[in-house]
Amino acid sequence: MKKLIYILFLFALPVSAFPPVTHGIIAGQISQCDADAQKYIDSAGITNATEKTAISNCVKQLKDSALWNKLDAIYPFLGSTSASCKWNLKNPVNSNAAFRLTFSGGWTFSSTGALPNGVNGYANTYWNSISNAGTANASVGIYLRTNTADGAKIDMGFLRSSPTAITGVTIRFGSEYYGAINTNGAGAITNTNTTGFYALSTIVLDNIIMHKNGTNTAKAITSTSSGNLNVFIGARNLDGAPVLYSDREHIIDFLGDGLTSAELIKLYNIFTTFKTAVGR
Repeated sequence: MKKLIYILFLFALPVSAFPPVTHGIIAGQISQCDADAQKYIDSAGITNATEKTAISNCVKQLKDSALWNKLDAIYPFLGSTSASCKWNLKNPVNSNAAFRLTFSGGWTFSSTGALPNGVNGYANTYWNSISNAGTANASVGIYLRTNTADGAKIDMGFLRSSPTAITGVTIRFGSEYYGAINTNGAGAITNTNTTGFYALSTIVLDNIIMHKNGTNTAKAITSTSSGNLNVFIGARNLDGAPVLYSDREHIIDFLGDGLTSAELIKLYNIFTTFKTAVGR
């Protein structure tokens, strides 16, 4: 009798008393996904639930840390295809102005990231570290999953030969990590393993910050505003042409305004959380 009364009670309740359900998910749970993250998920066609949650949490953490508005491009390389990995999380619009990637040459896309072949694979970001950021207000960074051999391989950047202007990340050449951002030379610190998060930032003229896995090193290098080339990923843009191809897998990369040492550490922690969440 009690069960019958309870069933009759349920039928008497208005429809609004029950939470709406969409494909087995309560609508209230769907609304928890960050709106900017959802734009990226929709553009990239991400269907994996783990990846959706990871990217939404990443965006929320970037906003909570006041980093979101300082970045122009974030490439999470999700979806395991060139069509899904090209999208910029910050502005998932299919245009050069939105800094979506154009992949060229040989790449392998998988659940672990985007891997250039080290022979002819590279990606154009359409982002310029001087015109899109500033001579002393720019940052770039990459998170690499693989440890590959020492050599002349540029993982991100450009070089204008005359007058000399460099922005670039060379993770392991002669057992050293070389970095430059809007300078006419590069700083170097010892490095024998290419896996991890590497970033460069400038917020003071003639000075750069080289970041590696949660540690910052300051270097005094002359700044220059003469560079006018797009940053490439997986190779160096030398006066408009790709050279020095790399063979290291990318987990998540970024481009943006200058970041302080403390902000670079925050970014490292957020991206590491993302890396762990997607199992890379």
